[in-house]
Amino acid sequence: MEEKYEVSCMVYGNRNKAGIFLKEVGDNYQIKFQMDSLHIIAEGENYFYALLELREKLELQNIKLLCKGCSRNVYPSSMILSMGDALEAYELTMGKQAFTKDLVNIFDPCGYDEYASIKEQYAYYEEWVKSEKE
Repeated sequence: MEEKYEVSCMVYGNRNKAGIFLKEVGDNYQIKFQMDSLHIIAEGENYFYALLELREKLELQNIKLLCKGCSRNVYPSSMILSMGDALEAYELTMGKQAFTKDLVNIFDPCGYDEYASIKEQYAYYEEWVKSEKE
């Protein structure tokens, strides 16, 4: 069964709508991106890793997905990455421990100001890991 999300994206400064289609393919998870005549497929051992592969391809075309999985402060725990589809990740706050209430769907919408490149997102996650948690 295929799941569908409608997401916004920025293409050279203009906001567009795109379709995201999710499905399991064997032991992998597949994301199909559709925007007008552009179709891109990415796969990974979970949806978050597939999203990273998709983002690499989209960033080459100056396309920025405006969804939580592309937000600077959203990242899954190692347990989420290793056990399941990783469709959810934690919305992280420096110096604060992440709790279940902080989980968000990686395809929920985010604002343009929340978007970060893959490198910026991972750098935030590394800083969060080092930050002292209350």
